[in-house]
Amino acid sequence: LCSSSSSYSPFPTSLQSLTLNVEGMETLPSPLPNLTSLYISRCGNLRGGEVLWDLLAQGHLTSLTVDETPNFFLGSEQSCSQVDEQEYMHRSWRLQELRTDDFARVLAAPVCHLLSSSLTKLSLGWNTEVECFTMEQEKALHILKSIEDLQIWSCEKLQSLPAGLSQIPTIKALQIRNCPAITSLRNLPNSLQKLVIFYCPAISTLGNLPNSLQQL
Repeated sequence: LCSSSSSYSPFPTSLQSLTLNVEGMETLPSPLPNLTSLYISRCGNLRGGEVLWDLLAQGHLTSLTVDETPNFFLGSEQSCSQVDEQEYMHRSWRLQELRTDDFARVLAAPVCHLLSSSLTKLSLGWNTEVECFTMEQEKALHILKSIEDLQIWSCEKLQSLPAGLSQIPTIKALQIRNCPAITSLRNLPNSLQKLVIFYCPAISTLGNLPNSLQQL
């Protein structure tokens, strides 16, 4: 399972859900033609590479979680940039849920362009270093035209939400959990229906909440 040189896959091709927590693993096993859910945690030097994009292109993968695997998306921006527009139009991308602690490589314009029509739920969290969203990351977030549910979890140093959330008209749910450095909620989406705030002690006021809000 940990060998990067073997092309043998230890899993049956009928597999639909896979959880990996293997420190020595360097590449994803393949083929996995029917995989719909992939959860990766603490896999050290594991790199998703072409296997991940093949899974996306096959049109079955709907849920992806990547946690404490810093090299998984390494090179993903370049890989996405190599997909020409015509090829992209003929692919059936179905990834609906993405959870990760890798803000920098996921919130990149080429990656977000490929996921823009399918991704409805994005969870960013478990990051103890990030203090703010860069301008490039905020612009990339706006590319996700199908996003409905945005979650930000356990970011100890994060001081603010992405700017311009009010300009993303599809967001209906926003959750902020365990982010003790966030001090205010500004420019919430006008389409917001559900807002969850849990252990954000620095937020002293909610400000002007959108009229669309149904759950708080």
